[in-house]
Amino acid sequence: MKKLDSISSFYVMKTTKKVKIISSLIILVASMSIVLNNAWADDDHVPLWTKKLSDWWYQGNISDVESVNAFRYLVDNKIIQVSGLGFNHAVSFDKQVQQTRMFSSFLWNESGTSSDFKPNTSVTHNSKLHYIFVQASPSWAPYANTLVPNAINYWENTDNTKFIYSTPDKASITVRWLKEPDSKYAGYTVGGMAEVALGDGKCDGTWHAYDVDFVTAILKHELGHALGFGHSTNTADVMYPIILGEKYAPIRETFTLLPNDSIFVHVCTFSHTSTFHYSVKSDNEKNTLDIFFVPSKIEYDKFVDGKKFNYYKDDGCFGTKNIFYDGNCSNVSNQGGLIIRPSNDNQPQQNVTLTVDED
Repeated sequence: MKKLDSISSFYVMKTTKKVKIISSLIILVASMSIVLNNAWADDDHVPLWTKKLSDWWYQGNISDVESVNAFRYLVDNKIIQVSGLGFNHAVSFDKQVQQTRMFSSFLWNESGTSSDFKPNTSVTHNSKLHYIFVQASPSWAPYANTLVPNAINYWENTDNTKFIYSTPDKASITVRWLKEPDSKYAGYTVGGMAEVALGDGKCDGTWHAYDVDFVTAILKHELGHALGFGHSTNTADVMYPIILGEKYAPIRETFTLLPNDSIFVHVCTFSHTSTFHYSVKSDNEKNTLDIFFVPSKIEYDKFVDGKKFNYYKDDGCFGTKNIFYDGNCSNVSNQGGLIIRPSNDNQPQQNVTLTVDED
């Protein structure tokens, strides 16, 4: 019973109810071990009891400290093993809470009801009513809440579910927006709490918004978990564990280009290489521009220093002495970007409008 004594010591029992809750968990933990070798696992390999700790935490029956200690014990003693997820003791408590949320979300979502829905397939279950609270759109992503009706409509049409917007205290499902993911997952759900990331800074250290279709797909997926559905093996299913078509939001910029000046615009992609559609236009018809797609900012630094630099030489990937460009450049590296400069150093100051969209 050494394991039982160890895990029991993590908790300060304040009520008889909490003693019963943690005791139930101890019995379950002592009797089985979970090994998840993939990014997701079949429901048969993830027993329903793994939801309990997450549910109790979400419902406020156990504190952050108690939940962190419990998950840390389960991970450190290899009672739960999830490939790609570990517990780092050296980080701050807030970071440990984030790690715990990831384990909690993973186990909760993998022990849900198996789903094998196809988009736009009519599947009828018992009618259900859910009160939902959606966090206000953040200032850095004012469009966020406009994506919610699409996700709600999907589940209302697919699962015979009805959503009613509510206040936080009455909601059974809550949607929170994250500026960027706490870990490698762009969204996760614990109980009725669904959190969805709206972008990240992994591309070049600067925060970039996700494409709205990508965020909507994440939101649909996480609402599915909140409704109790697990992952599907069908790649066309909204509950497939990998969101296909992930990409960053299009670039829409207007900037001032001074005489003898240049600019480098990093094009972000989740893929190793990708194709980008772009348009570049000067506001002065007497001015012309040169453009070059390059494999990395290193090449731009060479360009600035007046050295020979490498650029993509395929059609559509470069051009000189044009007022307007509209084309596609393929096989651009995820470290790549676009150089824009005046064709003539004597040209006056000009405003340049740029759009870049990943195909």
